[in-house]
Amino acid sequence: MDVLPVYQVKEGRFFTAEENLHAERLCLLGTAIADSLFGSLDPIDREVRVNGLPFKVIGVSSRTRACLADPAWTSL
Repeated sequence: MDVLPVYQVKEGRFFTAEENLHAERLCLLGTAIADSLFGSLDPIDREVRVNGLPFKVIGVSSRTRACLADPAWTSL
């Protein structure tokens, strides 16, 4: 069974079921955060740190809101 995103992925991809099952250190960024951290660089396959732990960026969400998504998602 695949993991279904509750928002649209603008660049890259969403987590696979296996990645989710194994709690791999992967992340999707909101558009504003991706722009803030990486500017014009492609954020896919780059590393960000959360509480000192490295996470590989696999996707960036689109600015549009989907059902169940928080209106502030792109600002996260």
